[in-house]
Amino acid sequence: MIEDPPAWDAMATSNSAPVLRALNGVVFDTLARTGGSAPPKSCSFAIEKNLAASWKYLDPLTLEIKIPQGVKFQNKPLVNGRELTAEDVAYSLRRLLKVNLRMSTIVPYIAGIEAKDGNTVVISLTKPHSGITSAAFLGNKYTSGILAKESGGTKESWADPYTSWVGTGPFMFQQYLNGVRTIFERNSGYRKPGLPYLDRIEFPIMPDAGTRTAALRSGRVDASTQFGLSWPMVRELGTTSPSIKVFQCPGFSQAMSSWRIDEPPFNDVRVRRAVSMLLDRKALAEKVWEGQATVVALGSSQIDPSFLDVEGFPPETRKYLEYRPEEAMRLLAEAGYPGGKGLEVAFTHTMAHPRSFIEWSEFLIAAMGRAGITVKPTWMEYGRYSTTYTRGDFHSLGTGGLSASDPYIVFELWLSTASAAQNKPRVKDPELDRLIAEFTGTIEEAKAKELARQIQVRIVDQVYVLVSPLPYTYAVWQPWVHDYLLADEPSSGLWAEKVWLDR
Repeated sequence: MIEDPPAWDAMATSNSAPVLRALNGVVFDTLARTGGSAPPKSCSFAIEKNLAASWKYLDPLTLEIKIPQGVKFQNKPLVNGRELTAEDVAYSLRRLLKVNLRMSTIVPYIAGIEAKDGNTVVISLTKPHSGITSAAFLGNKYTSGILAKESGGTKESWADPYTSWVGTGPFMFQQYLNGVRTIFERNSGYRKPGLPYLDRIEFPIMPDAGTRTAALRSGRVDASTQFGLSWPMVRELGTTSPSIKVFQCPGFSQAMSSWRIDEPPFNDVRVRRAVSMLLDRKALAEKVWEGQATVVALGSSQIDPSFLDVEGFPPETRKYLEYRPEEAMRLLAEAGYPGGKGLEVAFTHTMAHPRSFIEWSEFLIAAMGRAGITVKPTWMEYGRYSTTYTRGDFHSLGTGGLSASDPYIVFELWLSTASAAQNKPRVKDPELDRLIAEFTGTIEEAKAKELARQIQVRIVDQVYVLVSPLPYTYAVWQPWVHDYLLADEPSSGLWAEKVWLDR
């Protein structure tokens, strides 16, 4: 139960296209995977081997990846069921770095990606980078599928699924009817004998939330992908169809508001801290999501243990994530804005964002208004918004999205001063840069986790961004469906290879 895909080249498509999670993962294998092997195992993005037989550092600047023998591509033109080689893996990783914007900060660290022999890929680094063995690079559920170069044709295009969607995954693309459905058939040559169990998977296209709920209630569909259901829909299903199975995890995306800290008034940390303490995040989670959301600093420890939950911060820092209106007003007065007077905030947003993002912005605006701060919101159509906020060309404050599934992405891509970083707040913090550089250059797990802690404490202490509560996300399936995983987790489509029906 999904929407029409906005594009078919998943590797080159932004992570704002979650529909590709469900489709891409059943056709294309990834070297690594995240999560458990059956529900309800884990919400973690901890990385495990999938298509790769192994990987190891030969030295801090050389990563070796071994590819198992005997894995074959699906038997479709132009690939015709040939065996997967290390050159396919090297080509796919090089293309990922070239076409996917989220990999931009990794690019300067890569000296080369080459096939050493038929089953060995060697990644040479200019200097160590922990993101190389992260889910973002080896197991991204949207983008990191292994391709056969010839399936892209002479133009190396994966825009037409009928010709280019040929992977090593459990199912093969068969048909797409715009606005109706996408159909996949069993890959009889799949690398795991006897799998998958199903002969066919059909994804009906149901963009309307009410239609999705009715289809589940009536049993016309067997399962719903996790991004298709909100908490009110899940709650309703629990009342009307109590036999339906539900698996809950913290979500992977929330609203993030960035302020321009290179210009008044938010170049003053006292103002940033004050606004943060004006926000009753727990009340927002109760009001908007009926308690089905977690207050976080950046991401959830259930997704990645490197993220600190709010309780994990030292008290002197944690207070900036808590509702402390009296202390907030004291800081505003200390900064020269008694009672909020004289403080004006321009606010950039778009109505094209998800409703939860809009509610977060409205919550921010109302909280500042109650404190006497003058807020001047500008609600833009998406095209104009894309050329202002998303490019960092805005003033005061604006809201966008944060995909907090991987610490590497959150720290380096969003908030560092690396040349390819987005850094919308215009943070210039040598100490933060030092910590991030040391974090990305550390391949020792315990040391990296401690550095991640220090980075988060500094980000929250300086209030470089404001992050909304993280809503839960849900997988829902009928009682006759067995071994069903979150529809986008793990990225390799293992939910599809193992699921079976008893009706």
